[in-house]
Amino acid sequence: MVRSGFVKTEGDELYYEVRGEGELLLMITGVGGDAGFYTYVADILADEYQVITYDRRGNSRSSGTSRKISKLANGLVMRSFLYFLSLKKSYLITKSKRA
Repeated sequence: MVRSGFVKTEGDELYYEVRGEGELLLMITGVGGDAGFYTYVADILADEYQVITYDRRGNSRSSGTSRKISKLANGLVMRSFLYFLSLKKSYLITKSKRA
């Protein structure tokens, strides 16, 4: 079962999806990505983790512009999800052309 909603961060609302239960696994796509990018693997991982995927700022269902986002801004997004879900830690999977 997929639960979805919006979390407010840095003045924008980001659409997210949550699958499964257990330790948190936050999956972040590269620039221009959305929650749908990880659907297949998120469904598999949801058997053991609480998996969160989301639409990047300015993409698909999230508000804002898809301007270049700094590493700091990405960190603030991660912090917003942890705070919103009352969690203190998570695992992270991300995809990027540049690391």
